[in-house]
Formats: sequence, C-alpha cells, structure tokens
Amino acid sequence: QGNPSITLMEIRGHSDWEEPDRMKRAELSIQRADTVVAALIARGVEPERLTAYGASDREPLSVSDPVVNRRIELRILQRDRD
Repeated sequence: QGNPSITLMEIRGHSDWEEPDRMKRAELSIQRADTVVAALIARGVEPERLTAYGASDREPLSVSDPVVNRRIELRILQRDRD
C-alpha cells in the first residue's frame, strides 16, 4: 500500500526440522506465509500484489538453532519501473 511501485511480492514461510512429520513442516510454512498475506491484505495491500510460498525446512539459516529457521521472508518479485 505504501509502496505502489512494488507490483508483486512473495511472502515465504519457513519452518524447521524439529517437527518430525515432513508434510506438517510444509503445512506450517504455508500457514505462516498465508497468515502474513492475510494481515497485509487487512492493512490495505491489494491481494493481486501478494503471493504466498511455503519453503518448509529446505532453506535453513542455521543448522544448529532451529528457532532461527522459523521465519518469514519478503521478496520483491516485480517492480513498476515508472
């Protein structure tokens, strides 16, 4: 909303390896991303400017601290070049 030049942003949800069920890890990561997307929409960001992605535990920041891997990343995928 506050930066109209960003026309597409990906919200990436991440999980850690502590959850033994691989499918549950994937589910947690997409739920995390969907929650942030919903919050941004509630704050006035147009839904067509957002996409959610569940990365599960495939992109860890730390191999020793699982808490660090439970996170959200925002990636700008497309900008209006005006």
